[in-house]
Amino acid sequence: MTATEALALFTTGAAAVAGLPDAGRLHVGGPADLALLDVDPLGDPDALAEGRVRATVARGEVYEH
Repeated sequence: MTATEALALFTTGAAAVAGLPDAGRLHVGGPADLALLDVDPLGDPDALAEGRVRATVARGEVYEH
């Protein structure tokens, strides 16, 4: 499985299983819930284990960590 496929399973795949068709992806007019990481999970998937969440956006509000 590629890093892109794994990311899709954690985002759009999880949203589909949960019955949330508008979640799991960023799009105009959609919910803006996301996590900002200090690593690139697609560029170096192994670095994700060492990465930290720097901020979370939930319902359009930014929460810095």
